[in-house]
Amino acid sequence: MAITPTPGSIDVNVTKTVHLPDGVVGACDVYSMLFLPDRRVLLTDRDNHRIIMLSADFTEVTTVAGNGEPGTRDGAARQAQFYFPNSLTRLPDGRVLVADWSSYRIRVLSADLAQVSTLAGDGVEGYRDGAAAQAQFSCPSGFALLTDGRVLVADRWNQRIRMLSADLQQVSTVAGDGWGGHRDGAAAQAQFNYPDGLALLPDGRVLIADKYNSRIRMLSADLLQVSTVAGDGGYGHRDGAAATAQFRDVTCLKVLDGIRGDVLVEGTDALRVLSPQLHNVTTFQFPQDVRSNIRQSTSIYCVQGHDADNSPFLLVSTGSKIFKLGNFWPKKGGPRKHKRTGKPLHSLQQLKKANIGFSPATSPSPATFLSQMQNLLF
Repeated sequence: MAITPTPGSIDVNVTKTVHLPDGVVGACDVYSMLFLPDRRVLLTDRDNHRIIMLSADFTEVTTVAGNGEPGTRDGAARQAQFYFPNSLTRLPDGRVLVADWSSYRIRVLSADLAQVSTLAGDGVEGYRDGAAAQAQFSCPSGFALLTDGRVLVADRWNQRIRMLSADLQQVSTVAGDGWGGHRDGAAAQAQFNYPDGLALLPDGRVLIADKYNSRIRMLSADLLQVSTVAGDGGYGHRDGAAATAQFRDVTCLKVLDGIRGDVLVEGTDALRVLSPQLHNVTTFQFPQDVRSNIRQSTSIYCVQGHDADNSPFLLVSTGSKIFKLGNFWPKKGGPRKHKRTGKPLHSLQQLKKANIGFSPATSPSPATFLSQMQNLLF
């Protein structure tokens, strides 16, 4: 089988640069980005307490929600208030969840982006499970939407992973005993040190950006066990085997939408790449246009999108600038092309369309299946 270079290893180019406008407080400070189905992009401008939007062609920036003043006001989106909004995730019905860090609440932006309401949290910093309206959080951060509709929430200062029920009415605790530390094993007794971003893997396991442990942790698909995937606990920058790699402030994680399934590890000063098998760590090589905007303590965030022809790109934020990166998949790697049509294969759904799926009655042996996969992709 051919050895495939990692995303961002060669030939990445900047195809567009967007300068984000200042807010009431000061320079734009993007923390999270979310593509909508119409290819517009929502962004949390954390320090300016607002949610802004990039047009689908990346030429226009508008404020969607938040008046720029810190607070907890619900209602019409432009008059609503946030208090350091962090992560975003889109629910199946089109509504958008907002982890509102310092209001200790989970807020909701309506599907038409016109209204803001509070979903969970009573606004008092603390720790309490139960009915969503009376639950308490301490700086909710990342989200992971499970396939059954439940939502995992990284409750950062509580050192726990919490969960919203599928009907969004109840809050419970999934992992973490509430003490800062590093302990694997049974989820209820596990320890984290400021868990931040979450990412759902295709097999149902959940990756956790354990920020101040400088590690990537994993919650099993049944939500019962916690293990360590990458990072030896040292604060630094070292590529190589995942177990001995080092990170600086692991903040967010993104699973790339493609056959390989690499994981982008966002943090301070660099974007790292965790291999699909979770065995190896490399560094994403930015073009000079981007590198010149990365300084000490610059937090880097990204999101993957697809152009009209379904070719993938990355949007990368370095604070008040957004860069659109094309060709981030290496020429000899990345999304594989259909052997007969030459069209890129970007997802498992497209693999099925390429006749790699089999009915139970005609399913081949594992060896035959692997042979057919290799024949098509390599």
